[in-house]
Amino acid sequence: MHDLTIDEELEHLLPPLSDEELSNLEADIVANGVREAIIVWSGHGVIVDGHNRYRICTKHGIRYAVSEMGFADKAEAADWMVRNQKSRRNLTKGQEADMAIRLHEVRFREEARRRQVEAGGDRKSVGYKESKIASDQLVGSDLGNTTPIPQADDAEARQAAEP
Repeated sequence: MHDLTIDEELEHLLPPLSDEELSNLEADIVANGVREAIIVWSGHGVIVDGHNRYRICTKHGIRYAVSEMGFADKAEAADWMVRNQKSRRNLTKGQEADMAIRLHEVRFREEARRRQVEAGGDRKSVGYKESKIASDQLVGSDLGNTTPIPQADDAEARQAAEP
């Protein structure tokens, strides 16, 4: 068996099968095996097609083939998933709209992640917070403010500083 990963955001990009569809798929795989390879993001092992087949095969100890596809990033993988499913399934307009919204969210998060990396990180590191606190306090002292500037996570200090 292969060591594959399910990315929940990518999996939930697509509408789930109905209970009946899932039951029929499971019965078919148990009786006939898997006819289509499970598609994974090359180099990441993340499933981009075949989440249900993977779970069914794992549950029943059924062997399956894996095929890899290369994607530049998660947004590109998500785009491919949506295009692939739209050509294979009879989706309602509502399901298509839901997929479009979720795809937009994936693209937005991927772009934000890319911009954070380009800007030098996520700015949540201890060093950044410490330098931010020091610079805020320095600005306050430059203005003759002798009261320490309260930080966002110091509720008591904020209340004490209010007039």
